[in-house]
Amino acid sequence: AASPQISDAEILSIAAMRDVSDKVLRYIAGNRKYRQNRQLVLLLLNNPQVREAAESFAQRLRPAAEKSLAAAVESAYLTALGRLPSKAELNDSTAFLERQTASYQKPAALNLALADFCQAIFGLNEFIYVE
Repeated sequence: AASPQISDAEILSIAAMRDVSDKVLRYIAGNRKYRQNRQLVLLLLNNPQVREAAESFAQRLRPAAEKSLAAAVESAYLTALGRLPSKAELNDSTAFLERQTASYQKPAALNLALADFCQAIFGLNEFIYVE
């Protein structure tokens, strides 16, 4: 017996759920057909579970960030991508962290900026696609 097909609208709805299984999110993200849908990719990237993972990753980077933003960026790239950032990536990433930290104007500004940066790392093709 054939399995019933799930519609693209149902996939979009599932990707936006707060309590969807980690395995389901990984399946959707790993399916090339679904990754071509920009709305779906945006929903996955902004899923609350992804933000929670970014905040957790940011906490791991905090000790390095207290030394320097460049050290945090290097640690993030090594951990998430298995390599150091290029000079351009390092410059762009530290500039991003500086801007984000300044924009929050809160005691936890660095933590929030680091979480934003980690969420951006999770959206990189290099992070998503295994070569």
